[in-house]
Formats: sequence, structure tokens, C-alpha cells
Amino acid sequence: MVMAAPATLHLIRISFFWLCRALALLILTAAVHGAPKWDPVNKDELAESKPIVEPDAGAEIIWRKVIMDHSAIAWRNDKHYIRAKIYSQKGVDDFAKIDIEYGTASQVADVAARTIKPDGTIVDLNPKEIYEREIIKFGSERWKVKSFALPALEPGVVVEYQYTIKDNDPDYFTRIDFQSEHPTRQVRFKLNIEPPVSWWTIRAKLFNCKEQPIEKGTDGFFTFEMKNVPADKKEDFSPPELNNSIAMLIYPSGYTGDDPKEFWRDQSLALQHDFETTTWQAKAIRATLAGIVSASDPAAKKLELIHDYCRSKIINYSFDPTAAKKRKNKDPDDKISAAATLKAGAGDPEDVNALFAALARAAGFEVKFIGCSDRSILFFSAEYCEPWVIPHRAIAVLVEGQWQYFDPGARFLPARMLSWRNADTTALIGDSKRTGELRQIPGAPAETNTRTRKATLQLAEDGSLEGEVEETYSGQWDAECKQSMFSDTPAKREEQVRQSIQQYQSMAELSAINVENIEDPITPLRVTYHLRIPNYADLTGSRLFFQPAVFQKGKPPLFENATRRTDILFHYRLIEKDEVHIAIPDGFKFEQPSAPGPLDLGELGRYENQLSIVDKARVLVCVRTYRRTCVAISKTFYPALVTAFQGINKRDNHTITLKRRDPPVPIQSTPVTPPQPTVTSATTPAAESADKQQ
Repeated sequence: MVMAAPATLHLIRISFFWLCRALALLILTAAVHGAPKWDPVNKDELAESKPIVEPDAGAEIIWRKVIMDHSAIAWRNDKHYIRAKIYSQKGVDDFAKIDIEYGTASQVADVAARTIKPDGTIVDLNPKEIYEREIIKFGSERWKVKSFALPALEPGVVVEYQYTIKDNDPDYFTRIDFQSEHPTRQVRFKLNIEPPVSWWTIRAKLFNCKEQPIEKGTDGFFTFEMKNVPADKKEDFSPPELNNSIAMLIYPSGYTGDDPKEFWRDQSLALQHDFETTTWQAKAIRATLAGIVSASDPAAKKLELIHDYCRSKIINYSFDPTAAKKRKNKDPDDKISAAATLKAGAGDPEDVNALFAALARAAGFEVKFIGCSDRSILFFSAEYCEPWVIPHRAIAVLVEGQWQYFDPGARFLPARMLSWRNADTTALIGDSKRTGELRQIPGAPAETNTRTRKATLQLAEDGSLEGEVEETYSGQWDAECKQSMFSDTPAKREEQVRQSIQQYQSMAELSAINVENIEDPITPLRVTYHLRIPNYADLTGSRLFFQPAVFQKGKPPLFENATRRTDILFHYRLIEKDEVHIAIPDGFKFEQPSAPGPLDLGELGRYENQLSIVDKARVLVCVRTYRRTCVAISKTFYPALVTAFQGINKRDNHTITLKRRDPPVPIQSTPVTPPQPTVTSATTPAAESADKQQ
């Protein structure tokens, strides 16, 4: 055996010492930086074969824990942990991708995940397989998503994942959602929250759940816990989530009374105080008004001119991120005067509204601030004695004895229209007399919210359809489209237009896409493009079969499920009108064409699909009109609603048949019979010669 030299042994000892130290430092660093900690693996959970909460579930959350540090005003820190059992292929599909959504003012960190097989084998998620992308969550509001696929996913496994969200722009209240998209055996929220001032208290509102203790434990946290929670199964066109889910709102409050009437009286006085503070009549306000309207203008025109001035001439920080970065930080409780907003030429939506109110007031109108509830968050209830129940401020103007409502801070909405979130719901009227008046704000009629599509198309013998399309929008529909697209690049806008067609007709080809007026608050949105759809019509033998309602082809009925859990709540009343001109190919003719006829939808509205043949029977004109005249329908009428939209879908799929014309009959040439010799009694020389030959 060869012995190592003493110097070599010394070097080995030193190397081993530094190696151990490096490993210790690495372990310590991993611990400091939040190396994932997991609960012990439960063998009983690995052996389970059936869900407990919902027998037909493909997967079930075993444990969901959220630790929420909301003790600071400027930031929040939420740590999430989920453990779930996968029972079937459906469960595999449900957990195939995990999406963590968060706002642009938030950060997601410490993402970790692992899969535990029935035999105890653990497969960890590779951190390099975590991806991030941006989405549009609502209107112009941008959100981000961190996504990952759980490794080694198959029926029988237990999966775990955890992450932390740090929010640098927290909301006023904390929302506790006990439900998730999967049934849950046990969920626990631990919340550390402090009121901003010592004499405020922490209050809670509960929705569809049993009472929870609103008191801190010895660890300084509020604890809210629930067992056997059913899955939150989403439905399209549902009322606000808070009204239909198992949830809580936790928030600091300075209100100590218990009389709703007194509370709303105080709030109406506070609104009026803000109105007087911000809309006083400065010389600059009166001078600006003189340049906007003339004394001879009718009242309605004056208000429209003032409204459009505020929308187009004043920079709205909510729609101009560059300008917003330059402004000084503003305390939400500080009220900026309309004169200051005018001088700056910029302001928040609330500042823009105050400027409109000041100009309308200077023009001689009676004007009030109104505090609007938001039916995208929660149905209004006067029993909720908190300012956050009326989060949005708009303007009421008295015109010829009728109150009209304006919101120029919502940059893309026309005059006399509030966002659907603040209409068909309740608002508080500002009043120096403390009336506490709560008024129902009507929504805009269908005629003001329209989408019109016009198409001039040519159908080819091979069944392809091609031509030009123009789309125009108005009202709420116009505002929603602009808000969802105004901050996008031109390429993203084009892709959004393309997807609106291709989601139902995957073979559609759109080119020469042009999106106009997307950033213009006054002029309606206009979209044009060249459309080509190969194999649009079915060719069978000598016939072509096609659907005149081009934009509805491939769409399923709006409502298909057999049952409904929630009431139906549409955003706004509307009219969608499609006028499609289809020129048929040469060599074909219409074969007994028919029209699908109208459909009376009762209180919901009306559907019509009119067909006509023009231009010497070479062009089919389809005019489809759907009018929706209500926004709320009880779930008790859901079966009738399903039948109605099945009827619409059937009419949308009405088919026209073209038959190839019979080929023209060729003109037959009649053979010419040679002249016959005339027989007489006298024998001609020729006849004599023939006789002789015979």
C-alpha cells in the first residue's frame, strides 16, 4: 500500500474543511432564501382511491393554507400552500397546468412544486420550467401569470405546490375566498392585519358561510377555517362572485354606529362637501367654459361639448402611463380642485369628473356628486355601512327636470352614460341637507350599445368565401373594446381581431387588418379586414350548401348546460347587427331559398334574420339582428332561456342551397336531304342509260 505524503494529507484535510464549510454555507443560504418546506407525506393519502367532498371529483384539495401578512399599509405578503390528491384522468387534466395570477404591482416568489407517487417516490418541479406571461384580466387592466406543469402527473399521485405573492399596491380590504375551482377538505387562512389608526376596528362581512370568530389568537393572527368546501363552479354571465361564493371581506373601519340611515346621511353630506371643495368657480373655469360653449347652444349640446372637452383635452392618468409616472404622488384623501386640474391639463378620473362638474356648474346647471356602487364586485345593500360599498364617483346633472348621469373620467364612454358596473344599481346622491338619498341608476338602452358588421363577400365554386368586412361600435361596446386594446401594440390588436373570428372558424384567414380610432375618445372604433374562409360551403355533386350568417358559423348556443346554479346577469343591453352580402358563383342558381324567420324573446329582446336576393338573383343579402333589452334574468327561467338560444342557434345555422345550372342544350344541325329526281312519263336519257345498264 502506498501512503500519502504528509503535505498531501494536509492539503486533503484543508480541502475537506473548505468543502464542508461550503456545503454548510450552501445549506444555510438555501434556508435563508426560502428553500421549500413541505408537510410530512401521509401514507393514508397516498393509498386513497375515492374523493370525500364531491364523489364525482377528478381531484380534491386535501389541505389549503394561506398565511397573510397585511400589517403594513404599503405592502402585503401572502404565502400559499396546496396539497391535492389526483383520482382520475379528469383530475390529471384539471391540474395539468397551474396558473398563478397577480397584478402588475405584485411579485410572485418562492414557487415550488412536487409530485408524490403512491410508492412514496418524490418528483420535484424543475425551477427552469416556470414561465411568466402577461394577460388582460379586465378591460385595460393588465395582469401577469406564472405557470408551471406539475411533474409526473397521473391518477393516484399526491401533488403539492407553494408560492408567495407580495403586493405593493394593496386594496382597502382583504378578501378571503374559501372556495377554489376544486373541492377542498380543509382550508385555513391566518391573517395579520392592523387598523391604520388606533381607534379604528377590524370588521368583517360574510357571504354564504357560517360565522367566523373575528378575534386575534395568541400568535397575533386572525384565523378563519372551513372544512368540506365544495368547488366553486364558474358560470358565464353570473352575478358578482361575492354574492354567490363562500367568502369574507376583512377591513379596517372607523364607523362605530349601527344605523344605516344615519351612515348614508353622513356620506351624502361628505359627498356634497367634496363637491363644494373641488368645483368652486375660479376665473379660469369660467374663461375655459366660454371657449367651449356658446350661450345659444341647447342644454344637451352644452353638456356634450363640456363632456368631450374633459375627455379629449385633459390627460387622464389612467389611460396615459407615461404622464402618470411624471405626476407627484397623491394621497387618495387629498381633493384636488377642478381649477388645479385645468391648470395641470391632467388628472385622475376623479379629477376629470370634478372638472366636468365645475364647468357644468359654471354653465348654470344644477350638479351633484354621486357615489356609485359597483355590481361587478358586489350587489349593493344599504346594510353595508362602509364607504367602499360606493367606490366610484360620477356626476349627476339636472336637465329639464330630469337627472342625467356623466362619467368623463371613463374616457371612452359617451355623454349621459355610466359604465355597466355603475348602472342598473344603486348610487348615493350628495346633499348638504343630509338626505342620504339612494337612487337606482338606469342602464343605457340597447340602441346606444351597438356592434354593426358589414361584409361584401364572393362565394367560389370550390366553396371558399372571400371579401371585405367592416365593424363599427358604439357606447359600452365601443368603450370595452377600446379599453381592452388601447395599450396593446398594433400587432397585438391585429391578433385580437384575428382571434375573434378564428376562435369559431379556425380556417379563416384575415389580412389587411386595420384598427382605427382605438385611442380616440370621441370617434367610434372602426375595424376593417379582408376575410377568406376556405371550404366555407360544402360541395356535394352539383350543389353548394352554405350558411348566410357568416359570423355565427361554428358558434355554440350561448347557454348549453342543462342546469343553472346562479341567476343570469348580462353587462348591458345591446344590439348586434350583421349585414352580409354574398355573391354566388357563376353557373349556380338558388334552389328553393327560404328565410329562418324572427324569434320573439319576450323581456330578453328579439331576434331577426332576414334574407333577400338582389342584383338579378346573383347576390344573397342576410341581415341578422339580435336585440337584448334586459340585463338580469332569474335562474328559475333558465330552461326557457336555453330554449330561446337554441332557437337562435338553429336560425343562425339556416342553410341555403345552390344548384349548378343545367348545361345549355346544344343546337342540333338538321341533315340536308339531297334532291330526288322528278319522275315523269317521258323517259329521260339518264333513265334510259340506267335501264340499259340494269
